[in-house]
Amino acid sequence: MKVVKFLAQVDKSKCTGDKLCETVCPTGAIQVEGKKAAVDAKKCVSCCNCSDICQEEAVTMASRPPRISLCISPRRTRF
Repeated sequence: MKVVKFLAQVDKSKCTGDKLCETVCPTGAIQVEGKKAAVDAKKCVSCCNCSDICQEEAVTMASRPPRISLCISPRRTRF
């Protein structure tokens, strides 16, 4: 299983809504809504196609927050 460490992020003040990023996204993670791009973090695979094609430099790759798991022993009665 591939661990995706980066996530596309859109600076809406720079985005012109030209849909180039939406066109090159292989998973459909980036969609233009109301003339601004939005990223679905669950679909983004960090391919960088969107950031590479964006002429306005509105799409960048940012570190994805780490996942945190909490494991609790069923025998533990006090916390």
